[in-house]
Amino acid sequence: MKISTLKRKAGATAQCRGHKMIWSEVYRSPYGFGGDCQDGSCLLCGDVVQLTENPPPNGIDIEGTAMSRNCRYKNLMPNERAKK
Repeated sequence: MKISTLKRKAGATAQCRGHKMIWSEVYRSPYGFGGDCQDGSCLLCGDVVQLTENPPPNGIDIEGTAMSRNCRYKNLMPNERAKK
């Protein structure tokens, strides 16, 4: 899948879990399979996502803690986040 499609799907999942994602620049895959990669992280809790356009045979295209758990700080006010 293209990075734009993966980013849209990962962003929708992250948003449902309460994350506010920011995305890095697209870079070439370190696996040598010719695909691009992009990383993202939640502004509130720091959970991450990695997108891999063309993963290796045993890899996965969307992975990270922001896909598997809810944002820990989504319901807190900004001054309460600093106390944690």
